[in-house]
Amino acid sequence: MRLIHAVSAFLFPCCALLPALGHAQDYPARPVRVLIGTVPGGAVDIVGRLIAPKLAQALGQPFVVENHPGPYTAQKMIAEALPDGYTLMITSTTITTTPGLYPKADLNPSRDATAVAMVADTPIVLMFRPGFKPRTVQEAVALAKSEPGVLTYASAGSGSPPHLAAELFKAGVKADILHVPYKGVNPALIDVAAGRVDMMFASYGSAIPFIKGGKLVPVATINAKRFSQMPDLPTLKELGYADIAFGSWVGLIAPPRTPGAIVNILNREVVKAAADKTVVGTLTDQGFTPAAGSSRAYADMIREDTEMITKLIQKSAIKPN
Repeated sequence: MRLIHAVSAFLFPCCALLPALGHAQDYPARPVRVLIGTVPGGAVDIVGRLIAPKLAQALGQPFVVENHPGPYTAQKMIAEALPDGYTLMITSTTITTTPGLYPKADLNPSRDATAVAMVADTPIVLMFRPGFKPRTVQEAVALAKSEPGVLTYASAGSGSPPHLAAELFKAGVKADILHVPYKGVNPALIDVAAGRVDMMFASYGSAIPFIKGGKLVPVATINAKRFSQMPDLPTLKELGYADIAFGSWVGLIAPPRTPGAIVNILNREVVKAAADKTVVGTLTDQGFTPAAGSSRAYADMIREDTEMITKLIQKSAIKPN
């Protein structure tokens, strides 16, 4: 009897893998949905509509982009979709904020999604308004400590990545800087450029026109390493703030329990697409750097970011707009 049970235990998982492997050999055999959790025209949408046609061309089936804006609408759809590779999502750092900002949603990207591949990243840049008396990060921190609450920073809204970057900065330098939230990144950038607010963290892609036009003064990035498009701009770590690092990225995820064979197919093609000259050129123009790699590395980054951001949100008592 023990021998029968042992043989059954060995054979069952092997047999259970056969349908998945069979499907993977034919994948994709029909159109694939690509969900995007933002309105059309944003940075994530641009990346999604850049990558989807490359996947369609390589794999011989349409990859149809669908926009589902909302705090976690598309993320919930991925969590509940069949793990067959026919529902995917182009997503961003935003999914790692869901457990902290919306705990009642009971969504965790490490548990409720399968990491396929990161596509690109973009630095989050600390910028000062024109004419701001402090010229360096160190001078701004010194002023904030000597006169708590006198400095102000803008954000794209409570709980947005720029807001979280600023709160991480505040916690790291132990200074009181007043938060001025806006409904979107452009109104915030405009008011900082007009001198109504002192500083702001924003993705380089969003701030390109303001930086190149001399309307905002970039002083540092909050990423772990320097940005290739602004090689002279130091990181906060290099300036002595070793515990402050936060990135903004875009990647591809699938439903939880998606077979590894399908993930491997998609990962291979995303890596190829991100290396395509046309894609690289467009990503660069939008302020991104291609950063496709292994699904394991992407999964690790999602887990680490989620843990760090959830702790930050709880510690800072951040609530969504």
